[in-house]
Amino acid sequence: VRSPLRGDLWKTELATLNKMGKAVVVGVDDTPAAKAALQFTLDNLGKDPADVIHLVHCFKHLQTLAGPHFAYVPSEQEQDKWRQQQAAPLQAAIDQIKAARPGQEVHGHLIAGDPREEIVAFAEKANAECLVIGSRGHGAIARALLGSVSTHIAHHCKLPIIIVHAKEH
Repeated sequence: VRSPLRGDLWKTELATLNKMGKAVVVGVDDTPAAKAALQFTLDNLGKDPADVIHLVHCFKHLQTLAGPHFAYVPSEQEQDKWRQQQAAPLQAAIDQIKAARPGQEVHGHLIAGDPREEIVAFAEKANAECLVIGSRGHGAIARALLGSVSTHIAHHCKLPIIIVHAKEH
């Protein structure tokens, strides 16, 4: 049974990760919570020259719409433009890591699909030692109605997870 890293335990776990040259996976998007997760990673993980940071951004393809008197099918050009727009937060995160840590091995992965499933699948396939994600901090009702990526990942991922909350302004 996994337990969340509490108190000073996470410092011990992070120290262990940093000694061995490990893969760290970070979920990124353009939310303050994801930016906080990226900053946490920069401050605490992947500092060994042998470490690899994988940044993962998930998106959903433009969907076909159909009604009783119309149908809309996105063109390849629209899908490509959408994919490029979705790549922007990923590229910004890559640039942030490269600026903060020249020489750091970092890889960006733009994945189409449900982030709850795809981030976990990617982290497990990458044999990551740790998965870092942000949490928007929705209340219980919003989580129940909208779903929570971080809650789902915490319940379904077999890897150690660090969930970072954005600081309130």
